[in-house]
Amino acid sequence: MLLALSSTGGSAMGTSEERAACIPDAFRLCSAAIPDADRVIACLKTERVKLSTACKTVMKKNGAI
Repeated sequence: MLLALSSTGGSAMGTSEERAACIPDAFRLCSAAIPDADRVIACLKTERVKLSTACKTVMKKNGAI
C-alpha cells in the first residue's frame, strides 16, 4: 500500500509520514482499490467525511480534497 500511494504522480500524497497518515484509511475505506493508486486517491476523496483527521489534513494540504 505504501508503494501504491508513493507512486502517485508528483508525489500527490507528500512525504512518507504524510502517506502513512492515510494508509489506515485506505485499508479501512478503500481496500478494493488497492494497489491502484489513482483509484485509492479517488476513493479517499469520495469517503472524505470518514477520513481520519490526520489523513484529511494531508489530503487538504496536497489539494486532493
